[in-house]
Amino acid sequence: MCTRPSSAIWAANGQAAPWVRNCGKNARNSSRALGFRPLTPAPFAARRTQLDASVLGLTFEALVFVTMRYADRQTVAAFEEHVADVLNVLQAQRLFGDPDYLLRVVARDLPAYRQLYDERLATLPGILRLSSTLVMKSVVDARPLPL
Repeated sequence: MCTRPSSAIWAANGQAAPWVRNCGKNARNSSRALGFRPLTPAPFAARRTQLDASVLGLTFEALVFVTMRYADRQTVAAFEEHVADVLNVLQAQRLFGDPDYLLRVVARDLPAYRQLYDERLATLPGILRLSSTLVMKSVVDARPLPL
């Protein structure tokens, strides 16, 4: 979990505390730079993935399958550069076969996802087709590697 107690995630007005909002802006910021003393010296990027999405109000999750129009180097590079800028995309994986990419996307709710889909995902360069599947339940989530 994060180094601050969960009650510290929300400011008095019900909005996410500033240090939470800044997590996605620059994951390389240290905990100290974000305004609190860390329990460990690990960079904040490692801890930001441990925040609970539901605590942040991101309860809608979709898997988006992306089929590219072209597979040339420039199109792929442009797509990957732009998809990396969409903060709601938690994971983007390039696949062998069809589809070409699998995206794990979170949003507040269906209207927020529809807006994200229309304004950001559907406008990514080189896309031929997007297909979304809604996540009913996460059964195994963020399991540590078997050592």
